[in-house]
Amino acid sequence: MLFAGIAVTAVVLNVPRVSNGSDWASFWSTLRISGTEAEHYDSIGQLAQSADLVVVGRIDSIERGREWVAVEPELVDVAGDFAYARFALATISVDRVLGGATDRATVPVEFLIISWDQVDRLRGVIPHDPAIFFLRQKRGESSDEFYRLVNISQGSVGSDNGKALITRVGAGGDADDDFLTDLNGQNFEGIVADVERLLEP
Repeated sequence: MLFAGIAVTAVVLNVPRVSNGSDWASFWSTLRISGTEAEHYDSIGQLAQSADLVVVGRIDSIERGREWVAVEPELVDVAGDFAYARFALATISVDRVLGGATDRATVPVEFLIISWDQVDRLRGVIPHDPAIFFLRQKRGESSDEFYRLVNISQGSVGSDNGKALITRVGAGGDADDDFLTDLNGQNFEGIVADVERLLEP
């Protein structure tokens, strides 16, 4: 199945809440996915230029989002969780648009989850710091208003007290040679400026 840029081959892990509070590492550890990503990039320029929208912002809230049922109700007991696509809906407050265009003060971003109890756990670890979000607009009936990360392992660069925090999650998230690894610990605003330059007309 292909959801949120990932051909899902495994489930979201129910990782216990990380004790060090509301930061990007805690957030992503609560939303960890295994699978084969539909999109992968070899440079930050390629990543940024491929996105429909690139913003700097903060997650304001997390709510239950949409649910899609893949099979007839009588088959759910047989198909189990793979019969469903459930989404946590994050409202991202836009501080700055780096690429693409939007006149919205907030952007709705969907994250694939397995169980609704993950929504409560995600609410408890919403990061205080901003991030760069590389977003893909969803297409199709009733989907156009929503966005997703271009992929789960490369789709954001978080800030941790002004330094870039690259949290390795999702498919391909443990790759040592990924270009984002080199950004870890660098000045966050410097990376924001670099991405903005890359996306200048």
